Amino acid sequence: MLYYQFTGKLKNNDTENSQMTRQERRSMAAGICERSQKYSDGFKDGSYWFVSNISGDEVICGAIGSEKLDINACAQQFFSAIGLDAEHDSSDQISFRKLLDMLETAERQDYVGCSSDVLSRYGIKDIDCGDLRRMMLRDGVIDDGVETEKLYDAARRELAAGTLTPELDRIFAGTAAEKHYGHPVHYIIEADSESSAANITGVLLSALYKKERILSRCYYEIDSTNGRMSEDGIKSVYEAATGGAFVISLIDEWSESGDELESFGKDVFDALCREIKAYSNRILFIFRLPKECTAIKKRIAEYMGGLSFVELKEDNVGIEEAKSWLEAKAKQRGVDADEMLFTQLDEAKTYNVSELGRIYERWYNTKLKTVIFPQYSQISECGIKQEKEKQMGDAYNELASMIGLAEAKAVIDKALNFYKLQRMYKDRGIDQARPAMHMVFTGNPGTAKTTVARLFARIMKENELLSRGHLVEVGRGDLVGRFVGWTAKTVEAKFREADGGVLFIDEAYSLVDDRDGSFGDEAINTIVQQMENRRDSMVVIFAGYPDKMEAFLDKNPGLRSRIAFHVPFSDYSAGELCDIAKHLGRARGLKLSDGAIEKLGGVFEAARLSPDFGNGRYVRNLLEKTEMNMAGRLLSIEPDAITAESLTLIMPEDIEVPAAKPEMHEKRIGFGA
Repeated sequence: MLYYQFTGKLKNNDTENSQMTRQERRSMAAGICERSQKYSDGFKDGSYWFVSNISGDEVICGAIGSEKLDINACAQQFFSAIGLDAEHDSSDQISFRKLLDMLETAERQDYVGCSSDVLSRYGIKDIDCGDLRRMMLRDGVIDDGVETEKLYDAARRELAAGTLTPELDRIFAGTAAEKHYGHPVHYIIEADSESSAANITGVLLSALYKKERILSRCYYEIDSTNGRMSEDGIKSVYEAATGGAFVISLIDEWSESGDELESFGKDVFDALCREIKAYSNRILFIFRLPKECTAIKKRIAEYMGGLSFVELKEDNVGIEEAKSWLEAKAKQRGVDADEMLFTQLDEAKTYNVSELGRIYERWYNTKLKTVIFPQYSQISECGIKQEKEKQMGDAYNELASMIGLAEAKAVIDKALNFYKLQRMYKDRGIDQARPAMHMVFTGNPGTAKTTVARLFARIMKENELLSRGHLVEVGRGDLVGRFVGWTAKTVEAKFREADGGVLFIDEAYSLVDDRDGSFGDEAINTIVQQMENRRDSMVVIFAGYPDKMEAFLDKNPGLRSRIAFHVPFSDYSAGELCDIAKHLGRARGLKLSDGAIEKLGGVFEAARLSPDFGNGRYVRNLLEKTEMNMAGRLLSIEPDAITAESLTLIMPEDIEVPAAKPEMHEKRIGFGA
């Protein structure tokens, strides 16, 4: 539906006569109500016209129609028909929520008999502002004055030109239709952040309204629910949105990846989707989804398999285009981009607009306090000193959300606080030699040592403790040369490659295992030298088994003295392994049944008795076998008996219990829950 507000200026305001009694006022309002109804009945298009309020010399009116109404042409006619000597002043389309407010005011002032009767004429039953709040439904108004070229510019600015520009070309192709026939396509927008998806939505809706592909300037958004929306309530909301656009957003930056549907409300999402086909030609539907959302797309396809969707996504750009975007963003704010902004970029990476936006905001907030308003440059440092500084950034949040690793997380927290204190000394001009930042990661295979090292590199970059924040992973074969004199040069080359980031040396003890006096010694000596030379610009992390790592450090006291932190990675408990399995399942669009989780717990308890069982790798391998078993089970079922839920639900019988080994070994001291 389309909703309007229009106003008029009263020339001779008898309605505000202070001598008028309450009864006379009610009689006057009843007359206006009756004449408004008669005027509305004269329209074959079913439109409804009413007075909402009269205050001073202003009369505020509303109109509802299923098609566009020529308010400018009809307003003066309406004033005359209801007996008001008024001159049309202004008019505009309004949101449904605003219309409800106007109808409630009109009912209180007796200009409308019953507001719910008015809504019932249009199939909008039993819905009010309270219902909208409970549904967490918002409405907005499309910007209709944007020039076509500026919409293309906005697509490029949002780094969505790869998919959005071709769609703008399709929208603007040909002439506008004489009437509204329906919607040939609907849309799925995938983005890292809600703000980026909202900007793409704005460009899309402006273009569609400009070409009259949608009638109403009002659009509706729902991004979370209270878990209770009846089908009648959904139908009423869709009736209210007829002629406009309806956005269903599942981008939830606060929920864990894969949990967006649960956070939104799966039952409500299904109920919304069930009704979409019936309204697909009267409402334009836009789904805003997180990236890599295969399970949600499958769910949409189940309900709307006959509808066509255009998918719009953020572009991934290289470093030069990323720099141009950051420069333009800074110019827009009236500040100059500097090298500190660009050093946050990695030449080997690509970036989308959400990632660049976060990089820019971190840089701008720092620049605001240190350059634009230098008088506040010390405030943040005082705040850091007075209360424990929180490590901010995506990588830190990602590390914090990882399952288990309590000891490792605690040591890394201490390390970050320590490094930041050293930076504070340097910023304050306190002369203090910077200690080495190098580390040892000890733990069994599959305990996420490499993953944490990669996140640690990014955390150091996000906290401006390293300039690049990349990870270079090496083993013995990458460091030890084949001939005399080659090893030192090979090691130096790897250190140059890792400068500004982290050099991760896996199974470092393999450099010297049973090889005293060999090329491995040359590698260790060069490593020690490079660690000292680059102590201010990079971190070296040695990783491996705890006992072997201790023996390795004992062979070279100079190496041990340069290690600042020892980070232990314990084996995962059976409960943590179950959580990892659930997380990996969600990433594949699968869910574990309660029975499957219980069975996995027993499998993991048994597996943990074997040395080097693989931890996270074991879970991944087991889940891959489970998925194959699940496929075999589903193919044995009659197709008609397979539901959407059964396609993604892992059952206990899908899990294969590994054959018991003839011998069970004691676990090494220091591992296990």
